[in-house]
Amino acid sequence: MQIYLNFHMSYRNNIGELICDGKRLLIHYAKGKLPLDLLASFPIDLFALAAPANKRLFVLSYLRLLHLLRLVRMQQFFSDLAQRLNIE
Repeated sequence: MQIYLNFHMSYRNNIGELICDGKRLLIHYAKGKLPLDLLASFPIDLFALAAPANKRLFVLSYLRLLHLLRLVRMQQFFSDLAQRLNIE
């Protein structure tokens, strides 16, 4: 759901124009935040199930570290918001 919404969220370019064109939105998101969003939303539990039974917990604990990428995205969001609002 989050990825779908981000594909359709308008943005302002370098000169302040509001970009709403679908193709340009897709390219902007694909070049920027899409890779992090894909990694953070990947169903990692499936990989843990593929691991040997005695190593599943170990594998799952390391794969769950990928969810920390959501914190990176949150930091980017607030950084962008602060920049738009001219907050330091």
